[in-house]
Amino acid sequence: MEFNFEEKLFKKVPPIVLKEFQEFQEAHHFKSLEFRGYQWKYYFEGTGDKIILSLPGGLRYPFFSFKIITELERYFKVLAPAYPRIKAMDGLVDGIQVILQKENIEQCKIWGTSFGGVLAQCILHKFANMVDRIIIGNTGTTIKNEDIVNKKVKSMKKAIRILSLLPSFIIRPVISKSLLKLFSCPEEEKVLYKTLLKNAVAKHILDKPDILCHFKCLKDFFQNYSFSASDLSKWSGKILIIESDDDTAVGEESSNRLRNVYPQAEHYLFHEAGHMPVLSRKKQYYSVIKKFLGI
Repeated sequence: MEFNFEEKLFKKVPPIVLKEFQEFQEAHHFKSLEFRGYQWKYYFEGTGDKIILSLPGGLRYPFFSFKIITELERYFKVLAPAYPRIKAMDGLVDGIQVILQKENIEQCKIWGTSFGGVLAQCILHKFANMVDRIIIGNTGTTIKNEDIVNKKVKSMKKAIRILSLLPSFIIRPVISKSLLKLFSCPEEEKVLYKTLLKNAVAKHILDKPDILCHFKCLKDFFQNYSFSASDLSKWSGKILIIESDDDTAVGEESSNRLRNVYPQAEHYLFHEAGHMPVLSRKKQYYSVIKKFLGI
């Protein structure tokens, strides 16, 4: 689904902030691919012959990540998919693999944050030979621990049950309010993201089925995936884990599990940067990832 925003709704957005987003929209148009009955949409723009896969979080659409995509496109061709309403992680992994094949991409780097970091791990563990460097930020993982898995699955099932019972008109404002809390960025930029989010929810681009798919994918992740430190022992690539010391969406226990699964990873910890240091600490964040990516 294309995202055509109504200019009248962006009146409160500072002109310089809106101009940056409008320029991104003008330069990016979704390519499409059908796979297993699902319509995939993705951007594929940028510079040079090196590829980086940019995976959005729970917001599901790449235009919410337009700032970092724009930055990465100065050095790479960036493939940035939107997520169809798929209910299992394998469906997302296989769909992205088909897009990579369509675009004749044999090797790539990955940047994934939040839910995108979860998906990035699934891709890495299934297609490690295609990935040489991966950045996973502000996210968790799954391990071979029955108690932890059962706790996570129970939590996801509860969320799915509640969401399934509630009508869409009740869920929509909750979606907007809950997701907007994660935007730790300057107020003038938050106005833009609030408007984008409001538009996406109002136009049913980001709606109850998307949120249900999000939780169903996470339930599937914890139920059917299990990672350990030995899984990538023969992989020669590099991993960077990015965290924030006040990221309440992830938590210290999840962060510790992530570090234990990837003992070979490099780490960078942001101080008081929230769930989205990519927005709250842009310059520092870009510097960290560019150093890791060798640019």
